[in-house]
Amino acid sequence: MTPVNRIRGGIDLEQLVKAIPKDYRPGEPDWGPPVGGEVW
Repeated sequence: MTPVNRIRGGIDLEQLVKAIPKDYRPGEPDWGPPVGGEVW
């Protein structure tokens, strides 16, 4: 993909992805306990 207009310029998606460490593993966020009618 190529953006029509670069908002910040200078940094593109490919550069950002290359900057992610090889051993990076995102964690699961803790959203807290249910507060309504959620069913888990």
